[in-house]
Amino acid sequence: MSSKLGRIAVVVLLFVLFGWLVIHTGRLPGSAGAAETRLNALARKALHDADHDWATVDMSGQFAELTGVAPNDAARVEAMGVVRRAAWGGGVLDVRDRTDLLTFVDTYILEARYDDEGVHLFGYAPTRESRESIIALVEREFGQPAASVDLRIASGAPDGSDWFGAAQFGFDQLSRLRHGVFSIAGETMRLEGEAAVPALKDSVEETFAMSPSPFASSSAITATSYAPPEAAHELTVFQDCQARLGDATLDRRVTFDFGSAEIGRASFGLLDDVGELVRRCAEFTVRVEGHTDSRGDPGANRYISAARAEAVVEYFVNQGIPRERFKAQGLGPDEPIASNDTADGRERNRRIEFEFLADADDPPQAAPDGDGRADGEP
Repeated sequence: MSSKLGRIAVVVLLFVLFGWLVIHTGRLPGSAGAAETRLNALARKALHDADHDWATVDMSGQFAELTGVAPNDAARVEAMGVVRRAAWGGGVLDVRDRTDLLTFVDTYILEARYDDEGVHLFGYAPTRESRESIIALVEREFGQPAASVDLRIASGAPDGSDWFGAAQFGFDQLSRLRHGVFSIAGETMRLEGEAAVPALKDSVEETFAMSPSPFASSSAITATSYAPPEAAHELTVFQDCQARLGDATLDRRVTFDFGSAEIGRASFGLLDDVGELVRRCAEFTVRVEGHTDSRGDPGANRYISAARAEAVVEYFVNQGIPRERFKAQGLGPDEPIASNDTADGRERNRRIEFEFLADADDPPQAAPDGDGRADGEP
């Protein structure tokens, strides 16, 4: 009899342990996801019922991560306690605080300074999400991550304004300059800097004047003016132009959208610099060469390289440079400058090259016929 009671007691104990593990740890096979989902739902409902809709909670096992912008420190502490008590018996083991404390600033500032190092961000953002969006916007507009970021979470942006849209508008114009500063202070937007050519200066100023409501805008932009080629001792005018072209393109690349001839926005500054030099060296024709790596079909590679060279020429033509100044050609994978066996080598081989021609009658290579896309060609 005692042996039978002992077996029953063991079975009951096992069921109790099983239930405790499922509810409190979620570590049995198939139960982890369900337990985490259950805790997530309980925590979010508890926050809503306690009027803490400013907060967002995400569970990782039995550990909660609390995010959001708290209206004050007391609300942040209370929200953490609400999440801890969301499941009875210690279902939530710990709450990791990743909230921001909302502060108010009288003059709401956002500044982006664009120099040789990249873009430096300073000022305020309304939420953590908008801060991350601003950082991502810089990388998208300028083709590289921000060089430095000092953006704090605070309130005070003009009421009824599309603050992020205004920032995007300003960054778009700043990216067209060689360097400069864009800022928002309250309801005032300001853009200063240097454009590669006078026509671009006028275009940026005209566009920036159409700032979104309720922001008022002002700008102070200058245009680069190249001095005539110097008559250095052994250098001819042609050699000097060629040397200046090499300096303008050193360690800079024309990029394109994946598998297409659409020029990436991050390349506009480089092309503006080359275009101004082409104007100054007006007596020479310019060869624009498109190159690819060796992956994919050679014919398709030659086609996409020719299309990209033509897209670059079209960019210059749209800036007012006569089309007859250019000779575009696509060489595909035929002239690599690095090994195609490595990712780094292939990236170096995917390029646009510029060259002044001493003889304007130098014949261009015929663009390949047909169409297609180079496999794996970005």
